[in-house]
Amino acid sequence: QDANAVLGLMRQRALRANVVTFTALMSASASASQVTKALELFEGMQQQGIELNVVAYSAAVNASEKGMRWDKCLQLLDLMHQDCAGPTAVAYSAAISALAKTGRWTHALHLFSEMEAMQTAPNVITYNSTILACEKGHRWDFALSLFSGMRPNYLRPDTFSCNAAMGACVKGSQWP
Repeated sequence: QDANAVLGLMRQRALRANVVTFTALMSASASASQVTKALELFEGMQQQGIELNVVAYSAAVNASEKGMRWDKCLQLLDLMHQDCAGPTAVAYSAAISALAKTGRWTHALHLFSEMEAMQTAPNVITYNSTILACEKGHRWDFALSLFSGMRPNYLRPDTFSCNAAMGACVKGSQWP
């Protein structure tokens, strides 16, 4: 409702919303757990012919992740490939996180591999989300492979990385 109020106020004052306005409203809606509203705003941008950019797409992927809408995340990544320079590490990380939360570890690994093929460097969050997906899939072998791949890529594992890797070992009965 707040997003609608802002857009209504802008219309009253003869101001035209642009990609920055919509992206900010999408991010605010997603942060307020209004995932449906955030995605409606994204669709509104498309309907109004507003040129979408990587930041707008990433905000929509992030909103979809918060709502565990992994299917929407994948759809948005495909659109990013068509409309923009391609997904960023932020967008990939959010999509992989949604896949991890919904137990789709094979999809998460596929996206991680796609990232590397597209020469999009994964960040710590990308690794953490993918390791978590492997943990949930009881795939300790993949989780440890990802974990050990962080340092050669100049990334420092954090507490989450270590906990997810250890959790994968426990779930895979590879911990004493």
